[in-house]
Amino acid sequence: MAANYTRLDSNGLLFLLQQLKTKISAAKTAVTSGSANGTVSVDGSDVAVKGLKSAAYKDVSASVASGNGDPVASGAVYSFVTSAIAGIEHFSAQIVSELPSAGKSNVLYLVAKASAAGGNGYDEYLYISNAWELIGSTDIDLSGYVQASEMHAITNTEITNIVDQVWS
Repeated sequence: MAANYTRLDSNGLLFLLQQLKTKISAAKTAVTSGSANGTVSVDGSDVAVKGLKSAAYKDVSASVASGNGDPVASGAVYSFVTSAIAGIEHFSAQIVSELPSAGKSNVLYLVAKASAAGGNGYDEYLYISNAWELIGSTDIDLSGYVQASEMHAITNTEITNIVDQVWS
């Protein structure tokens, strides 16, 4: 007899999100912005939160004054994200019939497998420290994985029990 696994279907996911929304709404009343940089107010008392610095403070910082204290309106968030994206090294993939004598950094080289049915199987290589490294294959073996027929949808009662157990 096959094992029976539980899965979260779309109805269960909606119910889970509703349960979490209820729990989070209740928790919001207990925690509000603190009155000093790097604090949150818990039941009316400021508590320092290590690592949050100005993120936990309702006024955020003087640098966003142009947006009336709103980091999004001031452009501070846009500037941060734009700067972070600019620092990313771009990665690409190339399908080749054979590996060149030397490769480029940040390129995944895909070499077609001779035994691949329909030409869909590739070996994946990176050129690292002046040498080729086989890092994997695009072939997928799903044997041993759970089959849909072995699963049943989690019930709303089970979801409520899990949320209540985790939340308490």
